[in-house]
Amino acid sequence: MKVTTVTRALLLLGLTIGAGADDIYSPGDAIEYKAERSPEKWEPGTVVRMAPGGTQVIVREKPTQFFPEGNQRAYALDEVRRRGGAVPGAARPATVDPAASAPAVNATAEAGLMSQEEILAYLQSHLGDQPFQHPAREKVLKDLGRKIMQRGVDFRYQAIGAFSNALGKFGAVSTITFPMAENYGPPAQADWYRGTWDILKVGATVEVTRNRRIYQQQEMAAKAGSLTIEGGGRYLWSSPSGTFEGRWRAATPQELAVSYKGGAGVVLQRGKSGTDWIVFKRDTEGQNGEGVLIAGLDPDARPTREYAWRR
Repeated sequence: MKVTTVTRALLLLGLTIGAGADDIYSPGDAIEYKAERSPEKWEPGTVVRMAPGGTQVIVREKPTQFFPEGNQRAYALDEVRRRGGAVPGAARPATVDPAASAPAVNATAEAGLMSQEEILAYLQSHLGDQPFQHPAREKVLKDLGRKIMQRGVDFRYQAIGAFSNALGKFGAVSTITFPMAENYGPPAQADWYRGTWDILKVGATVEVTRNRRIYQQQEMAAKAGSLTIEGGGRYLWSSPSGTFEGRWRAATPQELAVSYKGGAGVVLQRGKSGTDWIVFKRDTEGQNGEGVLIAGLDPDARPTREYAWRR
């Protein structure tokens, strides 16, 4: 094969790019990473791999309560050093355009229910060690709140405990705590609402024990009617004040966000009292199985709600 001048130049360029990106650290290397900048603090870790472009190192950090196997995080070259040694790549010029490098991300799948570990890792990777000084802190918290609503969480949020204390480092604002409290379990799909739901009056607050934890929930008293949501877009709502029949539509994300809910929801058009009502999945199943809340659609009327469970 004839090697032209252009081809030879490209081959030489390829050798230049490939000769330096991956030889700084190798998977399994014992290193130290800069855990804190002021005062400076280094912690022991292990190299997972070099990030694309050779300007960052993916490090498995030391184990913690929330990351028993160690969290994975990307560090710049001047934030990593061999244990007891110097920083190998700190003064080394980059051989690849930094714009072509992949951004630092946590090695966590962007799918399924979010865990406490993933939420803390997201905050750490986006806000760093000085979150209250981060210029985009408010946006990061809002983005995380939307992620939680879209995906749901695999834990029941408690305002007191180790996880809540860990959140305090970043500021446990309602932007993220309310979505965590309201989105336990997989987000509801539209078809999930079809069927008949028995509406019950709310009684006194009682304590319920689940998995050795004590939760408070409101006891349900006598039945107060039923709601049937049909697949053809119609509903039938029977209540002590009368029977209402009409059309329903899918709730918009903005309408659900008023109650910090993700997934799908249903809006009952011209329901009881002649107004629109929104139906969305309860954050807890309750004592009678799968449950929903039926609340006033208008944000000011949202506290007016009825509880229902699948028949």
